[in-house]
Amino acid sequence: MKPVSCINPGGKGSYGGSQMWFQDKVLINSGCGIIAGLDSLLHLMGTEEIDKDSYLGLMDEASGFIKPIRLPFKIKPVMIAGQEFLGSFGLTMPRLKRGLKRMARARGFNIRLRSFTFGYMKKLKAALDRGIPVIMLVRAPLNNVTLIADTEGFSSETIGQHFVTVTDLDEENGFLTVSSWGRRYKIDCKDLEKFCVTASFCYIDPQKPDNA
Repeated sequence: MKPVSCINPGGKGSYGGSQMWFQDKVLINSGCGIIAGLDSLLHLMGTEEIDKDSYLGLMDEASGFIKPIRLPFKIKPVMIAGQEFLGSFGLTMPRLKRGLKRMARARGFNIRLRSFTFGYMKKLKAALDRGIPVIMLVRAPLNNVTLIADTEGFSSETIGQHFVTVTDLDEENGFLTVSSWGRRYKIDCKDLEKFCVTASFCYIDPQKPDNA
């Protein structure tokens, strides 16, 4: 599956958006869920390619609806459980879903979000088989989940708490293909079964508008 391609100067496309394009340091640190939500919404709208300037404008719009939990005061960057916090405790899945619905309504349509945690492989495959990208939140307090670089020139990364967009599932070899930081990575499904690791998922169901 091809996610939204943000066209950079020179015509080089990215694999989805990147939180590193924010100007706000808090959002650079904790805006991964905003990007996952925005890319999912653009996919629903049928947007496969977009110029970077337009995407940056949509990032600013999305950050007004999908908001990480900011601290009410400014502090210097601190390390908590191996993670650097820049005035924010990040974004929860329920908070992302509420913001994504509000953004969709502001654009004139309602959406239905489907969520799952347990028995996720079957449900994940069903969504991907329908051509629907799936938002995944990984919580790994021991930083023991690896994003394996699948883009030339970039290195693999370990994550503690991070939103990515799942675009493919290799059942035979047990790998997910995901979009993060505008790049393509793979995750070994065995990593999601490691000690202390949890994964939760949601996706926009294009066949089920939410009229509530």
